[in-house]
Amino acid sequence: MVTTKETKAKAPPKTSNTRRIATLIVGDALAFLVFAAIGRSSHGEATGLAAIPQIALTAAPFAAAWFIVAPSPAHIVVSLPLSLAKWPYVPSSPGYSPGP
Repeated sequence: MVTTKETKAKAPPKTSNTRRIATLIVGDALAFLVFAAIGRSSHGEATGLAAIPQIALTAAPFAAAWFIVAPSPAHIVVSLPLSLAKWPYVPSSPGYSPGP
């Protein structure tokens, strides 16, 4: 009689919620810094290692707004499809003309 051992696949190690959140925060912050550096470059302002403080100051308002909104995305996820569905049917304001 031949016996075989069944090997069970090991589940990947669970990442703590704190570590996951910290990774998301660092990734978001880096994305805002890259966004600010590209924006400063396209407007002819200083970029590079010497301009990191200026880049951080440029990114700060965008990051602050994002980190205020980001902790509660549930209402955005639910309301966005509804808003997009209603958008074509919303009448424009009186006197408003979208075209030239």
